[in-house]
Amino acid sequence: LSESARAELGASHRWQTEVAGTAGDRTSFGVGLYYAPVSQLTIGLEADYSTVEAGNKTTNAALVTVFSF
Repeated sequence: LSESARAELGASHRWQTEVAGTAGDRTSFGVGLYYAPVSQLTIGLEADYSTVEAGNKTTNAALVTVFSF
């Protein structure tokens, strides 16, 4: 048995090409911190931040668990 920890980072950008009724381009940043006390279980925290060209901003966070068999 062994344990491991890891971090993941990501970013994305979506260009809005439609002309009418759009909020604009969206940029998102994400981070995840994961801990695996045993090979069949991973526990983690995930968060992301998104901003839209029109000024809207959102933040999301989640606690995740993954069981592998």
